[in-house]
Amino acid sequence: LNAAAMLRLIYLTLGVMRIAKTIAAVIVIALLGFGGLLAYESIDREDQFFVLDAAPVDPNHLAAIESWTRQESDFYEPTGIGAHRLKRAHGLVFGYRFYSNGSLSRIDDETYKKLTVWLVDGAPQLPVDSRLGDTARVLVIYSHGGSAWPERGCSGFVTTGSLRVTPAGKHVSVNVAGEFEPRGNHHKSNYCKAEHVEFSFQASEITVAQLTPWLGREGTHPYDETYRR
Repeated sequence: LNAAAMLRLIYLTLGVMRIAKTIAAVIVIALLGFGGLLAYESIDREDQFFVLDAAPVDPNHLAAIESWTRQESDFYEPTGIGAHRLKRAHGLVFGYRFYSNGSLSRIDDETYKKLTVWLVDGAPQLPVDSRLGDTARVLVIYSHGGSAWPERGCSGFVTTGSLRVTPAGKHVSVNVAGEFEPRGNHHKSNYCKAEHVEFSFQASEITVAQLTPWLGREGTHPYDETYRR
């Protein structure tokens, strides 16, 4: 090879190397971005809120499930998760929603927890210290289960215990501790049992119009209410 041909070969080789490095960099960035996205999606999510002038759509939803029998017109089996649906009405509602995507290496292992506290008489003067038990004044609904299996979820009431609500700047601090009693569950399971539960969260105000199926609006499918979209 003469000198000119040798230079052309060197320039060509360097160009190929630069292209290869660029491609490699793009692949690395893409992999890092994909890995970051997976890591972000795997983070557990919490929603903590309160809604003025709101109440459960049907405070007797869980009791109604216990007496439900399937009709030919029924497309979906009623689930306990529906007890957390909210509507505009007299009262003050505090909501806590927890969602976990589960393991990235498994499918259908997503889980949820939902706590809904309804102060029937509306917004009180804070702080509030209340003993749970009088459901005509305070109703506490709790549900948990696998997102892919809403009909097998566990729901019920926290009927004894304590509720403390205190102002915390722009937020409201809510503390619930009591005994959970399952109600309205057709499918019995080992994990749906009476137990002591405690929740502490900082609630921010939202309106009824801002509710999503995950937070408290009725969805078109039960999955809308057990998956955080």
